[in-house]
Amino acid sequence: MLVISLRYTTLLALQFASLYYNRRNAVFLCLCRNTADLLATVERLTERGVVVQFHKEDFKTGKNSPAGNMMLTVLAAVAQMERETMLERQREGYEAAKAAGRITGRGKGRSIDREAIKAELAAGKTIRAIAESHNVSTRTVMNIKAEA
Repeated sequence: MLVISLRYTTLLALQFASLYYNRRNAVFLCLCRNTADLLATVERLTERGVVVQFHKEDFKTGKNSPAGNMMLTVLAAVAQMERETMLERQREGYEAAKAAGRITGRGKGRSIDREAIKAELAAGKTIRAIAESHNVSTRTVMNIKAEA
């Protein structure tokens, strides 16, 4: 069994080559991200003679399945609404946390005393020793050395 999770645009780029090759055993976990993409993808597959079957919801789509096509449209719209609602609630929670003063996102980086590192480099100290004394990586010390 082949499991594929691609966006519609990716499938267009591949021109359904993998679907044609594996059309008997292809199972999609995530066919599309929104209603318009899903309907366009299923229509394109149907034009190629593929019957799209939804096992959990127990329906098929195709040229001879108007009820299945209607179910697909309704379920896709509900799924898109759920996703948009979830994203809206997530955004509201983020804004509420920000307004309450809770830290959101990455904190500010610590300052590095570049002048002290340059002075120690000029004095002939090793990169490793400087990195350990300033609690930075050796790569940071080498970058500062390259700046000088």
